[in-house]
This record gives sequence, structure tokens and C-alpha cells, in this order.
Amino acid sequence: RRDRFCQGLRDIGWSVIEPEATYFCAADVRELGAGGGTEFCWEMLERAGVAGIPMSAFYEPAHAQAGHHLVRFAFCKGKAVLDEALERLARW
Repeated sequence: RRDRFCQGLRDIGWSVIEPEATYFCAADVRELGAGGGTEFCWEMLERAGVAGIPMSAFYEPAHAQAGHHLVRFAFCKGKAVLDEALERLARW
């Protein structure tokens, strides 16, 4: 599922940080024209119906800027759900 989802994001032009031992991957949204992960996640949810978590949520407030451009996705879902998410993101 990791390989399927991460490659799917790459195929639609996203820059992905692929994990080695977790159910989460991160994507750098700067190349997609996003100003920051928080705003991007809200827009992605509203327009594509796909949820992501801004990585800045995992930083101490003083350091949140370090992860502001990253969005975290869980890929511990069924293959059909992952494929649907990728299709929605590609359309968006």
C-alpha cells in the first residue's frame, strides 16, 4: 500500500517523502503552489474530499514553520480507498 500510494502521488506530480516503517507518508506541497500545509489541507478536503494532516501540527509552536510545507497521509486503507483518493487528487 505504501508503494502504491506514494507512487500514485508521484505520478500526479507530488513530491513524496516515502517512509521505511510507518503507515504515513509526507508530501511537500510547495511545488503545488501551496502557501502552507494547514491551508492546503483544508482546501484539499473541501475540493477533493481527501483528508491530510499538516505536519506543522506535530511541531512545537516555536518550530512549526519547519514543517509548514509538508502534509501527512495515512495509507493504511484498502486499495480501493487509496485509488479513489489518488483519482480525486488527480482531478483536483
